[in-house]
Amino acid sequence: MSGVTYSGLVSSEEALTREKSSFILDKAILQTICEDGPLTIEEIRRNTLPLEAAIGMKIDLPTIKEIIDKYIKQGLIWENR
Repeated sequence: MSGVTYSGLVSSEEALTREKSSFILDKAILQTICEDGPLTIEEIRRNTLPLEAAIGMKIDLPTIKEIIDKYIKQGLIWENR
C-alpha cells in the first residue's frame, strides 16, 4: 500500500451531508481524507487513533481500507497511485 494516497472528490461538508447516517469511524475517515488529503492509509490510521477509546474498538488498516474502498465506489474519494 506504500505510495498510494487518497484524496476527496468533494468537499468534506458535501461528503458528510451525503453520509449523514454513517458510522462515526466512516465519517471521520471521509472527513479526514476530504479535508487533509492526499493521505496514505498509515496517515489516516494515525488520525483515527483518538477514536479508538470513544468507539471501544481497535481501528486496524484492513478496516480503514474497507471504508476507503466503499467511498471510492461511491465517488466521494479517489485513490492516487
